[in-house]
Amino acid sequence: MFGYNFVSTGHLFNPIYEYLFQLQYRGQGYAPEGFYGEREWGAENPLYIPLNAVIAFLWPPTMFPNGTDCGLSLLRPDCPIAVPSPFGMSLFLTSPAYLLIPVIAVAAWRQRVVIGALLAVVAIAVVNLAHFSQGWVQFGYRFSNDFAPFALILVTIAIAWLGKKGRALAWVALPLVVLSILINAWGVYWGVTLGW
Repeated sequence: MFGYNFVSTGHLFNPIYEYLFQLQYRGQGYAPEGFYGEREWGAENPLYIPLNAVIAFLWPPTMFPNGTDCGLSLLRPDCPIAVPSPFGMSLFLTSPAYLLIPVIAVAAWRQRVVIGALLAVVAIAVVNLAHFSQGWVQFGYRFSNDFAPFALILVTIAIAWLGKKGRALAWVALPLVVLSILINAWGVYWGVTLGW
């Protein structure tokens, strides 16, 4: 990797993150205005964790970007109800099936596979959230792709656990999965429409 970096950029370490870090502080619309901390924090710092956690877990879509008096639609580019924020969106909004993770974390916290997957998700998320950027421009939280394989294990275990508890509880999982698929299709539509 060092050789590749040196041949392609003239540096042993790829300088792109330093470039992006500097771009962020030049007001290029790379992050919500005033959202990030001090330049002295550098590219990696635990102080970014609370800021990025807001985007990863709470950030909403942009609502009524063209006003409310034009015949609103979820898919009409000239008058949408909502469009994905280029800064990211809450994982729980973009993938509601992730709401099953706390269920299995509480219900089966002693199972080794649950403990291992939870530890993997948390360890990867902490490192990613400590990065200066949130992965702009994106649908959802781009860096969540790093821990998604382990999160999906937890979602799958939760679905199986709910199924074993009886059909009365299993009905919760299917709508969350279907809603996740539909919301991601909406995100793909807007990603293409917005030229992301």
